[in-house]
Amino acid sequence: MTSSLLPFSPHQLRLLSRSCYGDPLLPRYLERTLSEGPGDYAWSPAPGTYLGEQVPLWERVFTQIWHQGTLYPATYVALPVWCEVVIKSPDRNHAPLLERIGLIEQSRGRQEKELALVVGQDMVRAYEAALQRLLPVLPEQIKRQEDATPGGLSTIRNLLGLQAFALGKRWAGMLLSRQVEPWIDLESGEPSVALIDAAMMLERDDLPEAIRAGRRKQ
Repeated sequence: MTSSLLPFSPHQLRLLSRSCYGDPLLPRYLERTLSEGPGDYAWSPAPGTYLGEQVPLWERVFTQIWHQGTLYPATYVALPVWCEVVIKSPDRNHAPLLERIGLIEQSRGRQEKELALVVGQDMVRAYEAALQRLLPVLPEQIKRQEDATPGGLSTIRNLLGLQAFALGKRWAGMLLSRQVEPWIDLESGEPSVALIDAAMMLERDDLPEAIRAGRRKQ
């Protein structure tokens, strides 16, 4: 697969060196992802199931760009590569990859200001443009999911959340992806802990208060 994303610029290579574990092979993993595809989405993470080269490329990349909610400068280079892979092969079910893109978006709100100072506004714009390019393919990806199982419904909500993130509706994306329910604690009448946690991830302390105000008007 030829790509306008390659070759990586010196700046991008510097950012790729700033990943979770600093794997020097990360640029190569991304190049191979564009030429070979992301690998097996059905892989099992059980110890000993996959070893070394058998670990799918998408998983090798993911461990470098997201860790327990933390993002890295490398994330801003890697995510557009993932988006291009999805766009260039729309007939494949990319739900596992798309759900991880959504997970990255959930984590980005409270880190984006700090990371933007490192990666630069051009990289931020390229990252957000890549997300927006997913919008034409997301409806078909959602249609591919099973809606009669708990796991399938969870995946659909995650993909709808990613769609909201790509549209710039980050609050809706967070509520859908994190499956925040209920919004209001039934006993206290106050915003639920889950809702407040979601707002904190977006650094939006005003959102629970806005919900309180809306509830008072009912």
